[in-house]
Amino acid sequence: MPRGLDHLVLAVRDLDAAGRFYETLGFTVGARNRHPWGTENRLVQFPGIFLELIAVGEGAVIAPHEPPHRFSFGAFVRDYLSRREGFAMLVLESDDAEADRAAFARAGIGDFETFFFERQAKRPDGSAVRVAFSLAFANNRLAPEVGFFVCQQHVPENFWNPAFQQHANGACRVTAVTMVAENPSAQAEFLHHFTGEQELVSTSAGITIRTPRGRLEVMTGPALAFHTGVSLPEEPARLVGFTVAVPSLAALAARVRAAELPHYLVGTCLVVPPEAAFGTLIVFSEESAGPHGACGSNDIRPSGRRFPSGIRHKDYGKVGNLKKTREPSFSRQVYLYPGERDEHAHPIWFHTARTGGARRHGGSAVLPVRVFPRRRPESGRQSLSSRAGFRPVAHRQPRRRGPLARAGVPVRAALRGPAARLHLR
Repeated sequence: MPRGLDHLVLAVRDLDAAGRFYETLGFTVGARNRHPWGTENRLVQFPGIFLELIAVGEGAVIAPHEPPHRFSFGAFVRDYLSRREGFAMLVLESDDAEADRAAFARAGIGDFETFFFERQAKRPDGSAVRVAFSLAFANNRLAPEVGFFVCQQHVPENFWNPAFQQHANGACRVTAVTMVAENPSAQAEFLHHFTGEQELVSTSAGITIRTPRGRLEVMTGPALAFHTGVSLPEEPARLVGFTVAVPSLAALAARVRAAELPHYLVGTCLVVPPEAAFGTLIVFSEESAGPHGACGSNDIRPSGRRFPSGIRHKDYGKVGNLKKTREPSFSRQVYLYPGERDEHAHPIWFHTARTGGARRHGGSAVLPVRVFPRRRPESGRQSLSSRAGFRPVAHRQPRRRGPLARAGVPVRAALRGPAARLHLR
């Protein structure tokens, strides 16, 4: 089952200073909390996902790792901060941490014990409530300085709070996390098992995985510099930053200028460099407001979880009179607000099993990626590691002038470069 983004662990040495910095950017930052093992955190919530600013508490006694089966969260944060501040750990959602632990063990990416803990959290009115979590850790041998785990929440109704999800800068969701590596395709095998996603996109910049909540992008150093203006070393492979959607870049830019924070514009994004943001690259992208006044919809979890009111379910390939697609990866599900489109706000074309042609759907977009006309891929265009077990999906050009061509869709422009949709055998 695919796992969406749950939260991002951002290690900082001065928790209060980091909290003030994020408040200056316009985020609502929660109160200080302390973990049983000695670390302390402050949270920035969005619907279904949050940022965790974390530091080692004063006088903390940190338990060591006990290899091969016991992972120490506190020791990892302490050791990370001994090297640098920044984006230390990536966390995905889980409905069953014990089942995910067993899946990681079968895939050979970790055989750590499941870790359960609980603590007291504070509501906006100051009252205390219990929150509890189970964590299952994974190990990426090609990125040893990065932490990966999944998080199962046992009392989510006590954790998620709409009052904490209202931000002065209008930020509504985390759209992507970014990792830098010398050879992004070498990360594909681990990330497939960790995210549970069958489909990846490979380009000359790196690889992209679209999870049920947000994208995971692995880029080369030059690609990161081209897209963000930030030059970072490619080795060791590590997490470097995240992208947040806001309704107005102009308003955000005015706020950042008034606070005299280092920033610059790259394309249609506002970038706050890592040296100004406690080691983490922060990218803001503008996203138009949806029918409910917020930019886009962040909560697209699979079924079985709690959702804000107004979210409805769509199943790929079962909208209107559209036939179910041939691609097995299109059997996933997405949650959207009524009448709202996906982040790709342009017409979506579906290939139908009956005709092999394409039909246009102008209502709610229900695919997380574009469906390109089929064609035979050019040989030698992918550099994926052979042991990763990926193969390109064959694309064939229509024999006759079909609806895509008649509509003037720039088919070749969309397919130029070494881009190819991939899925596992």
